[in-house]
Amino acid sequence: MLTPDEAATILRDMIDAALAGDPEARRLCFERLAPRRRDAPLTFDLPDIATPEDAIEAANAIPALIADGV
Repeated sequence: MLTPDEAATILRDMIDAALAGDPEARRLCFERLAPRRRDAPLTFDLPDIATPEDAIEAANAIPALIADGV
């Protein structure tokens, strides 16, 4: 197991390499900052939105759909 100082040193070296243009270091840093989605997006049938009130109704429908297991 790494000590906190060792981990900080390795992390700093990785960031420095990424900033210097190392493509593998950039990829590794970016994967930690914005990991790939591992799940599928959810699709909901929401009411039409034509007014601000409709938007509130649609936003309130999402938790209800989730609670119902949809």
